[in-house]
Amino acid sequence: MKKIIVNNLFVGSFGFDESNIPIEVINFYQADNAKENKSDVNNCYVYLAPRGQLGVDDENEVGAILFVRTAFTGVVEVIGKTGKIVESYVKNLQYENQEEKKVKNMPEEQKKAITSIKYGGYTLEQIFSRNGAGENVYVSCKVEDLYVPTKTFFIAMSQEYANKAMLSPENCIVMSKEEEIKNDNKEVIKKINNQSMKVIYNDIEMPEQYNRLNEIINDGNLWRKLSEKDQYENSKDKVVEDDNIFKAIRRQDDEVVFSSMLYYFLSKYKETVLPKFVQDVLGITTIQISNETLVQREKHRMDISIITDEMFIIIENKIKSGINGVSDCLAETGKIKSQLSKYYQMAEDENSRLKKSREIKCYILHPEYSHLDLNNFEKGNEYCEISYKMVHEFFGKIIDDNEKNKILDDTDSYYAEQFYKALYKHTTKTDCSHRNELLKRLKRRISKLSESKPHEKLT
Repeated sequence: MKKIIVNNLFVGSFGFDESNIPIEVINFYQADNAKENKSDVNNCYVYLAPRGQLGVDDENEVGAILFVRTAFTGVVEVIGKTGKIVESYVKNLQYENQEEKKVKNMPEEQKKAITSIKYGGYTLEQIFSRNGAGENVYVSCKVEDLYVPTKTFFIAMSQEYANKAMLSPENCIVMSKEEEIKNDNKEVIKKINNQSMKVIYNDIEMPEQYNRLNEIINDGNLWRKLSEKDQYENSKDKVVEDDNIFKAIRRQDDEVVFSSMLYYFLSKYKETVLPKFVQDVLGITTIQISNETLVQREKHRMDISIITDEMFIIIENKIKSGINGVSDCLAETGKIKSQLSKYYQMAEDENSRLKKSREIKCYILHPEYSHLDLNNFEKGNEYCEISYKMVHEFFGKIIDDNEKNKILDDTDSYYAEQFYKALYKHTTKTDCSHRNELLKRLKRRISKLSESKPHEKLT
């Protein structure tokens, strides 16, 4: 029997304890033992959540491990994969019970591995024993290779879930065709999204799903293999310093907060920020902006609306959510009714009520790593896409302009800088923020180890 392990990472309380380093960091960097053992060129080790267990009796049946994280309902983002398992360090590993992390039977292979595998010159035991979370299993197995995606892409349980998340075929693989979906298959994907964190697919009991996953794993265009340059020691200068207040309060993916911040600047600075935004980001040059321009937040549930005598502008912000207000009833065009058509209709109704012929302009604001497909939605073709990268570049210019011409209040200057840093996370073609965050924490831990007990570093 052939098997693929799908492991959901970074769920639950990941990120809430800044002093804690999720052990999954080892899934994205080579260890540095290769310098001492030239024959061992692939120092690739992984930790499977939860609690390190593989979930299979025979690791030789496993062709690959696929790492994912929850993205939308019924959809996971693919963030990494491995080659075949070379050696298991958790054979016969047993815990006292399913709730506690206390180990009942610690394999000798685990004891040896955590005191010999090193990152930045320190062993797994030295690095992770300081977490204070009660774990003492720090590695699941050694694998042939580690890979990261060359682009952001997703796996959807069905086409229905892909549509709701506005994912296009170019960046979303649908696990099951509509006619193949059964209750047990639905439960499998839901478990990945929710409690189980680990699902084993095999070619006998789930051939369709196994084959689709295997196609993803074997598609060379989707993957980049980690090499010696991806060892921890060679990654020291790759950390992006994007710390900001949004991140501190766990709102770096919160559409409501980002929409409110954008609205704050557009509504307060109608003579400076607003006209530049409309021209530079929205690409509108035929509009007169004045203090009479109406900038609204959540009016008729629209994220942001900008209204003048000649134009009605709608901005809908989507970071990691799909289209809302989806109706079971299709429009006459055969397309899906949703908030997109509802907002457009509201703007038309408002024009009729006031007997105005204002031009209606609609925009979807989304991260650079998102590839939205609005073709299935009624009025989807009326919405132009604007990216977070464009907004990030815009606020960079505003900050530069503010330094020269003082266009913002002192407090707002600080807000703009924080907003600018928070926007960065959504400007890259792949959302690698998890790797950046893990690397930053690992750097801090190794730095503290070096400062407090430099003599403990193994060479």
